[in-house]
Amino acid sequence: ALSAEGLKQAKLVGKYLKNIFEDVDHIYHGTTDECKATAKIISKALRDPKTKVGPATIESDLFDEVLPVVPSPAPEGFEGVDPKELAADAHKAECLFHGMAWGPTPK
Repeated sequence: ALSAEGLKQAKLVGKYLKNIFEDVDHIYHGTTDECKATAKIISKALRDPKTKVGPATIESDLFDEVLPVVPSPAPEGFEGVDPKELAADAHKAECLFHGMAWGPTPK
């Protein structure tokens, strides 16, 4: 489940994306419960006002391999993660993003 802060952030991301993109067909996410919940909230924010249908959410374990930043507050066990270790994963995350994301048509 998302924390109160995570819920707030997911809703804000959904609003932001709704304001800048005309149409989003898919939302790709990792396999954790937090990823699934975030994708569902964002999809709801991006619903078509007429059909009330949001973009499809697609789970992929490819998104589970990288941790470009430690969330705040840090989950148990992540408090002491070395920033250099995160930097190494940041490149993987960037490559994954470019391989899985296509620029939608702006409004």
